[in-house]
Amino acid sequence: MSFVRVIIGPMNDAPFNVDAIAVEDDTYNVLSATPEFQVGRGSVKQAIEALERSEPCALGSVVVKMGRPLIFQAIVHDLSRDPTCSEDSVRRALAAIFAEAERRTLKTVALPPVGTRYRSLDEHRFLDLFNEALAAAAFQTVEKVWLVVPEGFGGPTTNDQGLTTNDQGPTTT
Repeated sequence: MSFVRVIIGPMNDAPFNVDAIAVEDDTYNVLSATPEFQVGRGSVKQAIEALERSEPCALGSVVVKMGRPLIFQAIVHDLSRDPTCSEDSVRRALAAIFAEAERRTLKTVALPPVGTRYRSLDEHRFLDLFNEALAAAAFQTVEKVWLVVPEGFGGPTTNDQGLTTNDQGPTTT
């Protein structure tokens, strides 16, 4: 196992070039679909038949899209469930991201806090799962991980009782 440097920062300030970028996705890749209108080459019937033949991706898996950088679609949502995302799917996807990066002998990976984009998973809980995945990974080639976070990520939150909470515990507002 080798030392891995983790940098936490915003999307618009890349600390290094990345070999792969992970994105949050669902079992049928609906969340990553481009919303642009495209004229289809087949009939509506053909499109429906193709959809019926499609198989969902496994929760917790990673689907790789070729390109530079590679895109790792972290399958953490199942839109037929409520909630759509679970800690288990995030835990498995994080392990799969790091394993896939190692399998491809990549040096750098960027990922957002998967599972938090649609408020399925608490930001602080994601950080716990992220740290567990880092500790469990058998890194040999990965040298740097960029955790790409939105502004205010991991800051104080308001709970159901109207109390603001942070790492030091609840405070009144």
